Amino acid sequence: MIPEKVEEKIREVMSYAETDDWLTVKKEIVRSLPWKYRTLFSRRHPITKEQQLNDFELEVIKRWEELSGRGLYI
Repeated sequence: MIPEKVEEKIREVMSYAETDDWLTVKKEIVRSLPWKYRTLFSRRHPITKEQQLNDFELEVIKRWEELSGRGLYI
């Protein structure tokens, strides 16, 4: 379940974002959230530095697609 504060940020970012890149969208969402909600998002792998999606992020991507009708690529 997505917390209300995160849902608000998803809608806010959606209103001005002109990209379908997940990392860009994630940065915009996370940048304006309090620490409490930032911890829900995954961090990069410590050695390879690659992104690793967690279940919460998959839920956020799904919600983005439901609201905007646009998919996000990784």
